[in-house]
Amino acid sequence: MVMNERFKPADILEDSFTIEEEVYGSYYQKFFNGIGKWPTCVISDNPDYKFEGFDHPVSRSDEKDLRYLADLLLDLGHDIFVRDVSFLDFPAYYVYIPSMSSMWKKYLDRGDFFEHRKKLFRAKQIFRNFKDAGLKEIRELAGIIEEKINKPMVNNLYPTNEEGMLDAIFNIPNTNPKLSMLTADLFLFMLYYRSNDLKKALEYITRYLEKEKPERKIYLYYYCIRDYLKLKIKRPDSINSMLARLYKEDIAGKVIKDMAKPEEIFSKMELPNNFKCEDCKLSPHCQVSDYIHIIERIRKKKNNWHWSQSDII
Repeated sequence: MVMNERFKPADILEDSFTIEEEVYGSYYQKFFNGIGKWPTCVISDNPDYKFEGFDHPVSRSDEKDLRYLADLLLDLGHDIFVRDVSFLDFPAYYVYIPSMSSMWKKYLDRGDFFEHRKKLFRAKQIFRNFKDAGLKEIRELAGIIEEKINKPMVNNLYPTNEEGMLDAIFNIPNTNPKLSMLTADLFLFMLYYRSNDLKKALEYITRYLEKEKPERKIYLYYYCIRDYLKLKIKRPDSINSMLARLYKEDIAGKVIKDMAKPEEIFSKMELPNNFKCEDCKLSPHCQVSDYIHIIERIRKKKNNWHWSQSDII
């Protein structure tokens, strides 16, 4: 399989993505995250073309083939860097050929790549210490998420979607069911309501209702929130009376109570407060310590591993 075929995208799922954007996306994600889309031909019974072997009579053994490939690269003037990373008790090597990597040229030389990463890091920073976030930080977080999800192509680097962007920002291993079900639109509604931007809050609760299909009782609850926001913007004095006419007493009463204080909109959400475990609502569901334990075991293995680069030359 030739290199440009390797990164041919799978079927496009989003109408707003072009073929070029899908290719860039897979190319970026495969190299940086290991999650890029592979073309279906990789697992197909029908290859793109039949490999007839090298021009020279090789393929006598894996060792000789690797030596032949290395000699070809060296003859072409390429440097080959190999690192032995077999410390987990199975053979593993990291091979890097700088002059054959187009990632730096394609992406890392671009200023918007670093700008995107910087904003994403800032969003993670705010979210992970959400309990201590003030209105300024909450507005900043909302702005970053809104910017990213409303651009199918993140700074022309790789395609994203709302769930993918939230995963990238949250990025805290946990088993909390509410957090895993939180959508970008619902989260933005809460962020903007907390920061007293009623029009933006209304915009995103409306988007949530247009795209999601929750069970009927929850659906009516969020519909009531939408109407509450409409009334609060245009007819704040008639909120109680109008909601009482439109919804059952229990739903209307719950919405009025839940929306009474914007500063308490997140009070029932179990959001992180890293690394203050004793004061973190997410703590019972958090798996960070498990991951740290695994990392420490890997680090210990690595420190105890004695390798010699001369063994792989």
